[in-house]
Amino acid sequence: MFLPEEGLKDFITAPPAAAGEILAAEESLGLTLPEDYKAFLRLHDGASGWIGNTRLELWRAGELASINRDQSALGLLAFGGDGRDLLLAFDLRGQPFAVVIVPLAAFSQAAARLVATSFSGLFYHLARSERSLFAR
Repeated sequence: MFLPEEGLKDFITAPPAAAGEILAAEESLGLTLPEDYKAFLRLHDGASGWIGNTRLELWRAGELASINRDQSALGLLAFGGDGRDLLLAFDLRGQPFAVVIVPLAAFSQAAARLVATSFSGLFYHLARSERSLFAR
């Protein structure tokens, strides 16, 4: 559904999120997660590896609240990253939530760079990009 048929290299997906875990994350965060992201979590509660030329990590539903605990006022919700110093986040200012890349050291709207207009659009972009999503 979300994962491209080609371009996957050592991409490891987790089993589906446990019943109620997505709802618990939404309640802890005080927001409704995008439907396409929730659909992904129902299939794969987290993942890591390569899609095309980008290595990424997508966090589990149960990790979202603790990772984003002090970030709610920033209008960003981190849900993954490159495993080093760049994060993937939802921009909470509009609907649907766009996907942005934000440096961990400067986690703010000002430092965010738009990469896709939706979570499912992120996979479309990854499968077709000739360079890493995280390339600077």
